[in-house]
Amino acid sequence: MEVAIILTWLSCVLTFVSSAKQDLATIKQAKWVVWTIFTLLISVSWFLMSAVHPWISAGLMVLAAVMMMWTAIILAHGHLKLKILPFTLIGATISASLVQLGGL
Repeated sequence: MEVAIILTWLSCVLTFVSSAKQDLATIKQAKWVVWTIFTLLISVSWFLMSAVHPWISAGLMVLAAVMMMWTAIILAHGHLKLKILPFTLIGATISASLVQLGGL
């Protein structure tokens, strides 16, 4: 479950970094590449979660996690002026910790 949440976090950060209006990373990626990777990572995350939960519940959990993580990325980046690597590692650690505590 932790691996699925970390993959979801990485895919959400990747889509945020692909935006032209962000300043978290200086290297811009092609949107079609980023969204293809996002779709792949979210599918793997859904597959990993469906090993524990029914497939529809796993899909709803992934959807809720993506919505929560995109909101958290925007709010955290507005207040914490970190570089890409510490920002991603802190987010992955917090997300995995929430899974361990039963919050996700």
